[in-house]
Formats: sequence, structure tokens, C-alpha cells
Amino acid sequence: MTLHDFWIDPVWSKVIGGLIVILITGSYTVLARHFDWPLGPWRPALRMMHAYCSDQAAAGATYPLKYYLEIINDSNKCVAVRVSEYKPDSVTLQQFIPNTLQIELGGKWLPATHSIDAVALLPNQRCCAWIGVDTTKFTKANVETLKGRIGTLTMTANRKRISFKL
Repeated sequence: MTLHDFWIDPVWSKVIGGLIVILITGSYTVLARHFDWPLGPWRPALRMMHAYCSDQAAAGATYPLKYYLEIINDSNKCVAVRVSEYKPDSVTLQQFIPNTLQIELGGKWLPATHSIDAVALLPNQRCCAWIGVDTTKFTKANVETLKGRIGTLTMTANRKRISFKL
């Protein structure tokens, strides 16, 4: 039997075609993971709603001066969000804490007393993250005047890094 006979045979032609499809799909998947290509047309989309400074010294908070960032999931699918890193520009932190997320449910930010390290956002759902500003160097008024030059907060959404200039 020659290769031509295998190709025109009704069973073997389907087997060979299936193997070609598996080879192409597997190659793309390996290359996509290695080079961080999108595995499809969908990529997570987070958008900054607004950012603001909050002084909680009177409440006796561990981090009395916080800078909040509210974001919304503009994707059409659920997104798993985590805080990855903060790169300071003009504002340094008391200490970088990655578990600073809260999610908005029913008009309330939850959890109310503490923050968590990861949230899952439905389409059009909001969450907020905060950074603890160094109170030995900055006041609320100082931080508000530095808006746009505070630093960059990087988050991951379904393992894709998204940076926000604060």
C-alpha cells in the first residue's frame, strides 16, 4: 500500500486529517503559552473607575492613610483578580500588602472589616484595592496633589498583568 492509497482510503484519510488537526492545535497551544499569545480573541479587560485617598487615623487602622483604586470588569466573562505589585513613582508605601481587595455586592464593599487576596468579578462588577501610604512621609493632602504621579499598581486578571497609573 502506498501513501496515496492511505490518503484516499475513507478511514485512513480521516485518521491522517485528525492527526494533522491535533498536531496544529497542540503546537499552537504550546507556542501560545510560551510566548504569552492569546488563546482566543478574548482577553480580560479591567478599567479604572476612580481613585481616591482616605485618612483612617481616627479609626485606629493599621494602615491609616490608604489610597483606593476602584476598577470594573469590562470583559464579557468572569475574571479572577489579584493585586501583584506596586512600583512607586512619588509615593512610597508603609508596606506592600497584596491582600487588599474588596468586592462590591448590593451597594456595599465586602468584606467590610478586612480585605482579601483574590476576587472573581462578573461582567460589569466592581472591586477596589488599596495601598497603605507611608504616613511618616505623606499626608492625605500631599497624596491628593500627587495624583497621576503616585505610582503604578499592577493586578493580574486571569493571570494577565494589567497596570494602573495612580
